[in-house]
Amino acid sequence: MPVDFETKLINTLRDLRKAIEPRDAAPPPVVVGSSVPSILEIAAEEADKSLLFPTEDVDIAVRSVSQAEKIRALPEWRQSPENPAVLEPVNPDTHLELNIVGVDPDVPIGVSKVMGESHVAFGSLGLIRAETVRLSGETYEIASPESLAVEKLVSLRGGLKSGRDMTVAALCLREIAADPGLRMPAFQEQLARLDPEWRQEASANLALLILEARQGRLMSIGPPVEAIDLAVRCLNREKTGEGPER
Repeated sequence: MPVDFETKLINTLRDLRKAIEPRDAAPPPVVVGSSVPSILEIAAEEADKSLLFPTEDVDIAVRSVSQAEKIRALPEWRQSPENPAVLEPVNPDTHLELNIVGVDPDVPIGVSKVMGESHVAFGSLGLIRAETVRLSGETYEIASPESLAVEKLVSLRGGLKSGRDMTVAALCLREIAADPGLRMPAFQEQLARLDPEWRQEASANLALLILEARQGRLMSIGPPVEAIDLAVRCLNREKTGEGPER
């Protein structure tokens, strides 16, 4: 019997844990991408289900080919015949699709490479910082919303994917605005690490985000205007070399 998005997401994360070796020297895989805002919302003490952003898949970032192979071996998924880095759920009524991406900090932003015969594209994802959340009694590593917001702002894609990326960036900005004392310093630090060309890219995409929000083309769960304004002020501070906002 089909289940709702929240249950599918929890089922997917729970079964992904089977591929994590407690004694593995490498950092554990990290959930990145469009499912992160929903994970944060479900994990919140007072979750607002109207803010969930249903997706058909979960992006999981691995640190090595061996981690990717352990995930591929999970019986709940099978490899897509069209894309070996995509794992289709054996039961799509209870689980979400998995997209495996690789993390290689030595790869420049905007570049990726396929490692051996793994069929997994390893990119820098160097902007991503992991944080731990507790969900249904289990802990998971996910991308922090401030790092994911910056990653999306410098890597927006075209077409339908661009719309999804903008919504994810908007939801991450909402998270930052909801707890600026905790998250704003990390957001500013992330922006400060960008090269000038990428700060310019982030600025241009923020302007696009504002335009989409004002014209009603973002989902209604997008951030309040204050969250976007906060991001713009933060980015402008980094451009002018001013210190963090107090």
